[in-house]
Amino acid sequence: IQKFPNHALVSAEIYQSISSDELIATWIRHDMDLHIMPASQVPEFITLPGFEVLMLTALAELNANASMFGGKESTSYKIKLKHLNSRCRAICKLVWP
Repeated sequence: IQKFPNHALVSAEIYQSISSDELIATWIRHDMDLHIMPASQVPEFITLPGFEVLMLTALAELNANASMFGGKESTSYKIKLKHLNSRCRAICKLVWP
């Protein structure tokens, strides 16, 4: 169940209404990518400016919100961590072979 559909896009639009910083708007817009994108989108993801920042924030978000998924020992959290780990490993293999 998606509780806040398109929240990254909506948040980016709101941010752009108060700031002209396109880099930050891009990061906000792509905030959920690592959590939901299929492996096939990894090559496109690494073209984003500062994709490394998004990698770090994805891990921070997952850990900060762990209680929403039932805690770090829950199956839900472990599935999300496994997906994130898979995407980050794919990124590292492409960028830093």
